[in-house]
Amino acid sequence: MQFLLLVGQIIVALISYRIFLGILTILFSSIGRFPRRVLQVFQIQKSDLKKPLIRVQGRAEGLISFILTHLGLSDQTHFELYSDRIFYRSNSLSLQVVNTVSPGHINYSICTLYQPIWVLVLGVIQMLGSILSLLGVMFIGSGISVILAVLAFYSAYFFWTNRFLVMGVCPSNGEKFGIIFKRSIIENMEVNFEKVRTAMKMVDDVMLRKTK
Repeated sequence: MQFLLLVGQIIVALISYRIFLGILTILFSSIGRFPRRVLQVFQIQKSDLKKPLIRVQGRAEGLISFILTHLGLSDQTHFELYSDRIFYRSNSLSLQVVNTVSPGHINYSICTLYQPIWVLVLGVIQMLGSILSLLGVMFIGSGISVILAVLAFYSAYFFWTNRFLVMGVCPSNGEKFGIIFKRSIIENMEVNFEKVRTAMKMVDDVMLRKTK
């Protein structure tokens, strides 16, 4: 009975903590207002008039979104660079946005990496609390120690799976087009910041050629 009670407390603590981390990420990430996606496709290739130089595709987060994507019903965002245009599409069940922009009309490109380091700090504090609770088990109880240890490991997992990469462009009309994405656990897709920088350098090169 005590074991089941502890398991229930851990589940409640994890759910509450996940909601707490989600709210803090939205409030303090400062990574723009582009759609947040998990990465499905990230391709860079040599110049070809028929194929995109850069192709990025992401879907909404979650297992349900993964299932709906295969049914053609999920939110998705596409960002593609051709030698003569930038194509952007964001679609959901209720709305589809499609934009094609000439590189010559781009003011600047956007390339950002966001890592929630503060989550790791919370994880260290939780692990220290777990150790201290374990040392003082006769006064506090082992349940608190276990819960804090679980939260500490979840903090590390949250950091590992919530490193966001941002790429986008700002046309001369001031409207920004881009995508915020993180690694996909289900599709096992991950791209580091260097690859995103390489991709956005290609955007800059095409943009500069068109403005000359």
